[in-house]
Amino acid sequence: DKAMLGMHRAIIGHNRFATQGIVSKRNAHPFDFDDLVGVHNGTLKNKYNLIDSKDFDVDSENLYHHINQKGLRDAMNIVKGAWALVWWDKVEESINFLRNEERPLYLTRSVNGDTLFWASELWMLQAACSREDMKIEQPIILQKDMHHSICIDNMGKMSKVVVTPMEAKEPPEVTAFPFNKKGTYCDNHKHNVLTL
Repeated sequence: DKAMLGMHRAIIGHNRFATQGIVSKRNAHPFDFDDLVGVHNGTLKNKYNLIDSKDFDVDSENLYHHINQKGLRDAMNIVKGAWALVWWDKVEESINFLRNEERPLYLTRSVNGDTLFWASELWMLQAACSREDMKIEQPIILQKDMHHSICIDNMGKMSKVVVTPMEAKEPPEVTAFPFNKKGTYCDNHKHNVLTL
């Protein structure tokens, strides 16, 4: 209750298992940027493809930096790995959720509909609400690759959920010219074709 006094509309917590970077206050979630504050459950396989990757020890911080600079769509077309993302958009004043197939993300509301709860693990969501005697609706797992956004006004009133497909674009398949075993080009496509 104390944390929600004043203008606070959302509380985003994160229990981090340090997969990248040392355990420190600087590396702790949430990561705060000009336009957003976010947390990430998962590990990226290609952090080096994000902008300014050399400046970040933690893949999650680098991911949110990239989203802040280039936008969500650009980031989703680059990253590979596992993610369940939750962030507050400071410009749109919205809470946002996105997951891929490698991480779950569960969402529920209080029975009276005025509070939203979420967690990457169903049992954790149920245990936390039960411990505080919060009566909740049946939790749902969010669809993968679907960006869920809910605006919350300064009185705490939530808008309807806006859902936008956010599946990452597959990189184009690159096919090299077919060569025979001697290394010379063949126009006979019965030989192996190198696909990257």
